[in-house]
Amino acid sequence: RFLVARAAEDPALAVQLHWYLFCELDDPGFGLRARALHTQLMEALAGAGAVGAAVADTIRRQVDLVKQLKAVIRELKSSKIKAARATERLREMVSETGPCGELTQLRVPLPLDPHIVLAGIVPKECAVFKSAMLPLRLSFRIEAAPFNWQHPQPLSGPPQQPSDHPPATPHHHHHHLGGWLHPHSHAQGQGQGRQSHQGYPAGGGNSSVSSSSHHSSSTAAAAAAGVGGGSGSSLHHSGTHFGPLPDPLALLPTRTGIVPAPAGASAAAASGGGGSGGSAAAAVHHHHHHVPPYSPYSSYGASAAVPPGAHHHQLPPPPVVLESHRCWLIYKKGDDLRQDHFILQMISLMDRMLKRENLDLRMTPYKVLPTSCDDGLLEFVPSVPLSAVLAEHRTIHRFLALTQADPAGPFGLRAEVVETFVRSCAGYCVMTYILGVGDRHLDNLMLTNDGRLFHIDFGYILGNDPKPFPPPMKLCKEMIEAMGGQGSDYYKQFRMYACEAYNILRKRSDLILSLFHLMAGASIEAIRADPEKAILKLQDKFRLDFDDEAAVEWMQGLINESATALLPQIVETTHRWAQYWR
Repeated sequence: RFLVARAAEDPALAVQLHWYLFCELDDPGFGLRARALHTQLMEALAGAGAVGAAVADTIRRQVDLVKQLKAVIRELKSSKIKAARATERLREMVSETGPCGELTQLRVPLPLDPHIVLAGIVPKECAVFKSAMLPLRLSFRIEAAPFNWQHPQPLSGPPQQPSDHPPATPHHHHHHLGGWLHPHSHAQGQGQGRQSHQGYPAGGGNSSVSSSSHHSSSTAAAAAAGVGGGSGSSLHHSGTHFGPLPDPLALLPTRTGIVPAPAGASAAAASGGGGSGGSAAAAVHHHHHHVPPYSPYSSYGASAAVPPGAHHHQLPPPPVVLESHRCWLIYKKGDDLRQDHFILQMISLMDRMLKRENLDLRMTPYKVLPTSCDDGLLEFVPSVPLSAVLAEHRTIHRFLALTQADPAGPFGLRAEVVETFVRSCAGYCVMTYILGVGDRHLDNLMLTNDGRLFHIDFGYILGNDPKPFPPPMKLCKEMIEAMGGQGSDYYKQFRMYACEAYNILRKRSDLILSLFHLMAGASIEAIRADPEKAILKLQDKFRLDFDDEAAVEWMQGLINESATALLPQIVETTHRWAQYWR
């Protein structure tokens, strides 16, 4: 009751609680209770006035969004086409004339982060990753300001209709569960001004973190290009000039999945629209393209006459959409992401623990949102798999030098980038060791162009690993070489950071162990199968029988063992050949 009451007052919490319960509706153990709590949540929102109605509408549209993404995946898998053709087919499906054309006019708060408002998909920037599960990388325009829950704009799909045209009539066709959609219903979602075609539910489309394949390389390059719209951007409303915005994202409290738009995107948007004699910034445009005559918002950057009797609260400004940035997300169908979600929450918690002790290890705890027991959304982080980095550039230094070269710096790179790499390596080595993350190979170690290394894919935890005799942590020779070798000062710093982080986390092991205890009944197989054994495995990793000095020696020994292990190198080579012949 306390949580439901809090959710009714906090829109972001309400969205998160909805999706948590939504994933568990069909669970044999927790399903009935989840349904009852879900019903209570919806009833609380129904009694929460305009804000509650806006949250309820947001939830409904987010459910429709996920249903449409499921339909896209189902179509791609049933057609059995190759990855290159799959990308082409995806773009056809989400184009304005495709069966999922509603996505181009989508307007809905991002399920991963409701502060960010998605404002239509960009079909030509979407892609399908090279994977048997065909995960989708989706690109959305975003609004320049967070969603206003107190005075929400209507979450309607199509652009605002001119006054001489009748408004489009939405179509409703839902299967309900206490007034809300069942997650596995095959009914069509809520139409947004048009009917769906070929059986695809109408709705929106968004998805979310780094994945593998060559698309990641182009993503990192696009992000590095740093498309304009920054220092030159200005906002104009109702004849009022708000001045330049050095950061076009300044109004957004979070940056989940936000990346610079690909090169040329902003320029294309600017050349495509006329308006106020070029006074509007190239990086910003209105989401609603058709505004009734004499509206004070019909002119963008130029003065407009306000008719007598008109009030600004009667004519709210259309949402402003950024063209200089995108929200890139991944939608994945076929994996249970609840374990990934939990592990990333633990990594985020550990990161905050370290930062409280003034130790910033440049972690990248990307966001994950399970939307059922076999699909979900992931935040996209522009990055490249370490396997692709080494295959194309041979060394980590050469890859980083593409965007971070400095002849006066260490290894010809900016010193900050090398420091970031060393810190992030230390952080992930310690945390993946404590959590017992398995199946570590160079395809699920990612590297950003600013030197951050991070891990993805947490399907094996608490010591479970499909590979024989795994090392305590993933520390390959290429990573050590990027630090200057085992005798270098940077490698010594790496060891120092790892030992310091280990002792800080040991001091807070009671909280981490308690959280794992609370997950004993959750739908995480590694814990649920034998909770007592899982907790003992985790507790053993902290070596609570050691003092700080002994713990440092223990961690140094684990680093040495991981750095010199030969079997992981053989396994890695075998894995690369298997990927090559696949």
